[in-house]
Amino acid sequence: MNKKRGLKPILSIHSIQSSESPAYRANLKENDLVYSMTTKTHSLNVSNFNRDLQKLSKLISAAVSVDDVVEVVVKRVDGEVGGDGEGELLTLLLKPGKWNGVGVVGCRFDLV
Repeated sequence: MNKKRGLKPILSIHSIQSSESPAYRANLKENDLVYSMTTKTHSLNVSNFNRDLQKLSKLISAAVSVDDVVEVVVKRVDGEVGGDGEGELLTLLLKPGKWNGVGVVGCRFDLV
């Protein structure tokens, strides 16, 4: 388990649309707290996100345009995430792109 103190989440996963979605295939789960998202050319974290969803959109769009993956660092506690509880930081690989659902990720993000 990776215990990094002082980190703050930038987003949470509100819902996953389908078991066929890129988010589901990346093992993102409802209530995961997102601490950072990184591609070869973009990075979002607490120091540069500033609750700006356009930055998230640009990161995802850039990943799709060059067929890149997004490294997503999330905190998950016993299958559920949230609060101030101890949790495990996981690094997941999200491959956004076309699928049979809405959008290119297949999940709904919430600001935290």
